[in-house]
Amino acid sequence: MSDDRPEGEKAALGADLVLPALAVALTAYFFVAVADLAWEAKANAVVIGVVLLALVALHVARVALRVWAGEASLGIAPLIEPRRTQGARLMLVALTALFVFLIPWLGVTLGLFLLTGALMVVLGAGSLRMIATVSATVAIVAYLLFIALLNSRLPRGPVEKLLAMLF
Repeated sequence: MSDDRPEGEKAALGADLVLPALAVALTAYFFVAVADLAWEAKANAVVIGVVLLALVALHVARVALRVWAGEASLGIAPLIEPRRTQGARLMLVALTALFVFLIPWLGVTLGLFLLTGALMVVLGAGSLRMIATVSATVAIVAYLLFIALLNSRLPRGPVEKLLAMLF
């Protein structure tokens, strides 16, 4: 891990707790969402959720030990610096929220294609040809794995409906 702070300055680790907090919230949602499902779904939720919560606990303990030892603080500067990247960060959050809102209508295949492409454009991740290729690959793999192979309950949109009529 590279460390660009001046000598003697404590690492600001408060930002490192944002994703673990979201993981705890997701796990709680996951537990509630499977409450009315079959026992297999509940068992999977417990296994996955407990592993995720254990990993979060380890991470929080690691951060707490560094803060307690005086090596770090709970500052959040890494979350808001450098300021020039805030626009892109907010755009990534907005695009992801838009994806979550629209996935029931777009379906997983078209939704992932559009989200992946939009995220890569915002991040300046390459040429439009490369972005389209990566986005299409992600969407195709997701379709083949989750829809065609596993027949999961992910949202089906126009692409999935068209492919179901063809095959």
